Amino acid sequence: MGKGAVSGRHVRVLRSLPELASVRDAWLSLQGDEIVADPDFFQASQLDPAVLRPHVLVLERNGSPEAMLVARIEELQLKSRVGYRTLYAPTVRSISVLNGGILGAVDEGAFRELLGSLRSSLAAREADIAVLRYLPLDSPLYRMATAEVPFLARQHFGDSEVRWELELPASVEEILGRSSRKTRQRLMGYMRKLERQYEGRLAVRRYSRPEQIDDFFRDVEAVAPKTYQHALGVAFRDTPVQRERTRIALDRGWFRGYVLDLDGRPCSFHYGELYRGRFRLGRPGYDPALAHLRVGTYLLLQALDDLCRDGTARVVDFGIGDADYKERFGTSSWREGNVVIYAPTFRGARINLTRTALETSIGAAKRIAGDGRLAHSLKRRFRRPAQTPSAS
Repeated sequence: MGKGAVSGRHVRVLRSLPELASVRDAWLSLQGDEIVADPDFFQASQLDPAVLRPHVLVLERNGSPEAMLVARIEELQLKSRVGYRTLYAPTVRSISVLNGGILGAVDEGAFRELLGSLRSSLAAREADIAVLRYLPLDSPLYRMATAEVPFLARQHFGDSEVRWELELPASVEEILGRSSRKTRQRLMGYMRKLERQYEGRLAVRRYSRPEQIDDFFRDVEAVAPKTYQHALGVAFRDTPVQRERTRIALDRGWFRGYVLDLDGRPCSFHYGELYRGRFRLGRPGYDPALAHLRVGTYLLLQALDDLCRDGTARVVDFGIGDADYKERFGTSSWREGNVVIYAPTFRGARINLTRTALETSIGAAKRIAGDGRLAHSLKRRFRRPAQTPSAS
């Protein structure tokens, strides 16, 4: 008799949208404040051609759901990169557990059973890898996912980034007050300079209603192609998946979009979803020709001011990765990492060994560069070729 039978627990794998509909009420009751794992938001991702189907694990005790892993099977490139340069990127079929997709009462015993189900699916060749997105490095779940897996299927290197959050105070003035006097004066100086230079010709537009969706995407598309993110292929774009997610968020009252106009032309945008008190900031963009005016920072402060005035917003999630504005305005940070588990196949072992060798070398180079000027210089150097075409 297995451990699951002894504990009364059983893991059920849901592989279709009709199956997901059968657990919707339980899903919503287990759901936290990460919008990516919301049932409707999750369903919108099925419009992505790379997404093959759902793969949602439901841990039941005596027939009642008590925990879930919200995942999907998708085709992706498993990239090993130095800065923005890709060194190795095999295309794999992945069972991808979403950021915030571990729902409910997941203790170590429950997670061990869910992990076992993932490994069983890999052994059945449903996918080449399983990826658990952005687990805090100091969590027992991260330790178990990296340690309690056979050697050839185990990830052998750390893969982590910092996540910053801002606990929202009552006003944007309090946010600025947390900075040093010099930084605060500099920021206020930038704002006053922009407002003087464009007096009567500056406008901030806010998008939060369903009928504004076309106007929002029109304004974003006027700016996004000029950004370095566009050249890297990671800019916010008007795709079927993004439009459907935006439509859902607007219909539910979750979406907030902000666009800065100078002389009637969009030059900067911010956006995100306010979901159960958490505002997940999306990938911003601004016209690099106006970088000296700090148009991105100006608009971010306007957005934060709007959120401070919202009685339901309690925290801003700046997302994964370092950036000056995140460190400047964030109130807490920690490191999170993706955990990759490889299928017990020859291909799985080969990809694992190749990535381990490459990532070990990349990690050594990062340690040499450190977090100081050399690291920032290298990052700018890798980014510069991507910026050049969009500046024209």
